[in-house]
Amino acid sequence: MTRQHIKVWAASGDQETDHEVLGTLADWLTEDRDVGGYAEIVKARRQTSGTMDAGLLDYIQLFTSSGFSIAGIAYAHQAWRSTLPSRRRRTSIVIERGTTRITLDDDSAETAARLIQALESSDDDSENPPERG
Repeated sequence: MTRQHIKVWAASGDQETDHEVLGTLADWLTEDRDVGGYAEIVKARRQTSGTMDAGLLDYIQLFTSSGFSIAGIAYAHQAWRSTLPSRRRRTSIVIERGTTRITLDDDSAETAARLIQALESSDDDSENPPERG
């Protein structure tokens, strides 16, 4: 498998909730041997200075290496979401690869299967990944 770029963000509508949820997800993915062992995980923060939201985590970027499996991120998401307090479990997670974008709202097996199918069949922007930020 070639090197891939995957972008992940939270879509709760509340910046502080998104920041908190993404922080825990980034840490979980880093520690997960099926994801963190095969992907460089970059936390992208807002660059706005002088505002209350400066420095909040905006999104996570995964730059994968050979040996990375899409199934790994699906199962890591499932396990991570099951550990969240109930109020945070409702936060939608959006995952994007190339032009494919999928929103995850729960930790069901059906959601994991939908993620795997969508990302495995998506086009990839590996030839021109975005700059790391």
